[in-house]
Amino acid sequence: MKKAITLLCLLALLTTSLAACGKKDGGDASGGAQSGTSVSDSASGSDSASGTDGTTGGDASGEGSGDASGSQQGGTPGDSTNANLTDDTTSHVTEAEKAPSVNLKAESMDLDIEAICSAADSEYIYYISRDDQHIYRVKHDGSDKKEIVTDECSWVGVNKDGNIEYCTNYDAKAGADSTYFTVDKNGENKVDNQEVVLDIFPIPDVKGNDGRIYYLLTTNDVMTAEKSLNPGIYSCAEGEDKINDGKMVVEGIVDSFCVIDDYVVTSITTKDGSHLYRTNLDGSNTVKLMDDRAMYLSSSGERVYFINSTDSKIYSLSIDEIKAAK
Repeated sequence: MKKAITLLCLLALLTTSLAACGKKDGGDASGGAQSGTSVSDSASGSDSASGTDGTTGGDASGEGSGDASGSQQGGTPGDSTNANLTDDTTSHVTEAEKAPSVNLKAESMDLDIEAICSAADSEYIYYISRDDQHIYRVKHDGSDKKEIVTDECSWVGVNKDGNIEYCTNYDAKAGADSTYFTVDKNGENKVDNQEVVLDIFPIPDVKGNDGRIYYLLTTNDVMTAEKSLNPGIYSCAEGEDKINDGKMVVEGIVDSFCVIDDYVVTSITTKDGSHLYRTNLDGSNTVKLMDDRAMYLSSSGERVYFINSTDSKIYSLSIDEIKAAK
């Protein structure tokens, strides 16, 4: 009998100890509830508890649950949305990227040089040598090479007046009042255009044989426009507003273009590099002219010249060949 009573007493003590442990563990695990309870207690009159426990309870339940739900609900859908935007952007394919390739074979100029940029008119090809970054001119047959600009340059073009425009390298540390200049075909009569040009070079507008003005809208142009637009080549009638009245001809990141009779020929940067495309002036029937990479195209009137970015050499295609491509 005594043994039974002793066992019952031991069991009672053990049960009491386990219950106490359970209450202690439960209180620690439910810290937020504990603080919440303290806040309720403080509301009933304990000022000291209100000051301490109220703040603790607010931090624990507010910041703790706020961060958890914010990270999960705000972060996860946010990441998902960003992923969808990325997918939409990368899955967006322009007409140029879908265009069939006729893969014309360009003719290389027999010049022992590597060029950064080039431009052409009916008499000369102007190019920036990779060796010294000076501008040289050469006739279409490769003869009569002459250095005409000794500034270190990053871009060269021929403007509508037949003069040579170029941009010099920009030294961010030294600063510069201008990097954009104009000279004549001999590199003389230099004019400072009083402008710092860095990445977006002054590609001139072109008037087509249909009387419309063809022009480039860059990524920067469309980002600052008041209406939703994509970068590319647009056209408008003379006197119309380029942003509000312009009609897209070719969509894409364009570094140069020219208008040849009923066509716009463009150098467009795609996922696998820059290539040449031909499009009707009304924006229809885009054709990829070559699989080779091509940048900085310009027309001499008989041929289109460009730089193959793979080997930095100057190449050309005849305009008749471009027009006949199907």
